[in-house]
Amino acid sequence: MMITKEMTVSEVLREKPSSTKLLMSYGICNCCGGDLTLAESAASKGVDIDMLLERINKK
Repeated sequence: MMITKEMTVSEVLREKPSSTKLLMSYGICNCCGGDLTLAESAASKGVDIDMLLERINKK
């Protein structure tokens, strides 16, 4: 399944558990923001969403 920026952090981790370490390296985790979209979480951490999606979907 392709991960999109509209998915919540919880959905991303459920669909692609291998992305946990990557997301955590940017300060994005399920415990504090799991109901935010990946785009919202990335923006709150100053992370480029396109770069993040590319890295997640490569795994």
